[in-house]
Amino acid sequence: MSRLTLLFIALPALLGLAICTSFGLGVDEAHYMLYARHLDLSYFDHPPLVGWTHALFNAVLGESLFSARLPAILIGLFSNWQLFLFLRRLGFSEERSRWATLASGLCFQFFVLFVFLLPDTLCLLLFWPLLAVTSSLVEKPTVKKWLLLGLVLGLLGLAKYTALFFLVPVAIALIKRQGLSFLRGPGFYLGVVLAGLLILPVIIWNQEHGWISFLYQMGHVAGGGDGWQGFLKSWALQFVLYSPFLWPFAFVGLWHLWRRSSVHAEFALWTALTFGLFFLWSSWREVVLPHWPALFYLLTISVGLAKTLETRARAWALTMIALTGVFVLLLVVTLVSGVAYRIPGALREVAGWDEAMHLAGEKLTGPKDRIAVLNWTYASRALYYGPEVEKRVVVLDDRFDQFDVWNPESIEGLDLWILQFSYDEKDLTGIVKCQSLSEKERSPVMIRGFEMFQVILQKCVTASKPSGS
Repeated sequence: MSRLTLLFIALPALLGLAICTSFGLGVDEAHYMLYARHLDLSYFDHPPLVGWTHALFNAVLGESLFSARLPAILIGLFSNWQLFLFLRRLGFSEERSRWATLASGLCFQFFVLFVFLLPDTLCLLLFWPLLAVTSSLVEKPTVKKWLLLGLVLGLLGLAKYTALFFLVPVAIALIKRQGLSFLRGPGFYLGVVLAGLLILPVIIWNQEHGWISFLYQMGHVAGGGDGWQGFLKSWALQFVLYSPFLWPFAFVGLWHLWRRSSVHAEFALWTALTFGLFFLWSSWREVVLPHWPALFYLLTISVGLAKTLETRARAWALTMIALTGVFVLLLVVTLVSGVAYRIPGALREVAGWDEAMHLAGEKLTGPKDRIAVLNWTYASRALYYGPEVEKRVVVLDDRFDQFDVWNPESIEGLDLWILQFSYDEKDLTGIVKCQSLSEKERSPVMIRGFEMFQVILQKCVTASKPSGS
């Protein structure tokens, strides 16, 4: 492996390190960092591994933006290395493999996943050992390999509920090459037991909480659906965030994987198809967030690029890679230089929360005073950036979620300081009923000499829910 290849593999991680402390935590990041503060067997919307990972890094490095983002950056470095090796096993040259790997690492959605630690980031990490152990197992099964398979599948079960779909490519690989003969040995059963023991914390937590995680996940699948509107919005988001320059290569890669017969290619194909088809179907039920089908695009875009680099369209592929790189480099420069803060609305969701919570915390003078936010997305930042008032933060929406588990307090009879922002100011009618509601107090939030937005505080005396809500 040449030095140039090593640079191509490491470059996305180096760029991630450059920007990792340039802006505050996003919605999901803050949510999972709160998991780490409230260690538990599991949580409402996701299994616990993302919170456990944060807790480990926080224990070693202290709680900070750097410790929050370092796990994802390291996972990105590992994943890029494994992706390069995967492409080499498929028979692509070192030069083509490194270009395809670099492009995948700079693809905006993967760049984000390898800076922000999400459950999907952990799935991208664990896919590679799953591929390796399954490929080895079908060639020469041993009890040790079955136990390794159980270990990886169990960890995936602790990472995300949709990890269940990894059973499809594993089963296809095993049955195609071994039939059902693996059922006759002890290894398969020992692997199942180990995987079951690893996901036991999730089962115990859900049994104690009325199986709320499973009911919530089934609600996603069995929802009413958005039809064509949700379908088109889902694909539009994927087209943009996986880069208009790279998105078409996904279908080239899918076709090439379909035509290959090696264990690695077939496992990648069925992984991509399983996740791709499930989220294609899901997009009729609700808008699919672009990071959910990440594995489909990781495998297909990289293979599609590597294959195209072998053809007469090589110049076109290199141009698309270059355009992707220019976009990410511009993003990094604007963040590191602070220019991004001068772009109206650019960083408003990830800036100013420490000051906003300081302003709101100063209002808590009486025993019935609480800080109220309108939904869970604001609650994640409010609780994270206001740890000293965490037990005095309430959420006004009607959605049952993790915040109701942490703080089941009713708003009835409380005095609420309702926290809003100038970029998302709502009419409170129908959200909360107040005996009296004060005038709005507006305070500008300044960052690097630029007003990002205004914090809006209103006191709602003797709050209650409107009738019918």
